[in-house]
Amino acid sequence: MDLRQCTQALIYEGAGNLLLGSIDKFAITDGRKATTVEHKTLGQVGVLELPGRPQAAIKGKITSPTLIEGMDRTLISPTRLHDWQMHKKIDVSDEAGFSEEKSHTVIWHAKFRTIGDDGITAELGEKDGVEYEVTVPYLRIFVEGQNTPIWFLDVFNNVFQVNGRDVWPR
Repeated sequence: MDLRQCTQALIYEGAGNLLLGSIDKFAITDGRKATTVEHKTLGQVGVLELPGRPQAAIKGKITSPTLIEGMDRTLISPTRLHDWQMHKKIDVSDEAGFSEEKSHTVIWHAKFRTIGDDGITAELGEKDGVEYEVTVPYLRIFVEGQNTPIWFLDVFNNVFQVNGRDVWPR
């Protein structure tokens, strides 16, 4: 399971059941990185670089094979905070073959703003498609039916958790 991208996913508006369509990929392109603090003192033989408390800004890209009717009209607004859940089915096989018990759905709950797009590019015989650049202040990745998030960052509410545990004590 790659926690840097969610591919071939169904997308829903917020926490509701309104199916918006599907996307090829929601990928984190520049993010999930800690800022760093450089520590050096007189007499120290080397420079120590330590993780800082704030995470670097999370940036990403949404790739869609076709425009979903009406969605492009809202995605092109940089002032709107979009609230999506993306559901990605993970099929698991073991020595007996496909295992329904081990298979699960990973849900990416992301709140993001669009900061640019590459426009629609298609030549004769090619698939239509569009790619949006986004900035993500809220990202929660979890397995459906489980309360413990795998990874969770909520910049505005000062929450950063990995495997359900605070990274920095409050």
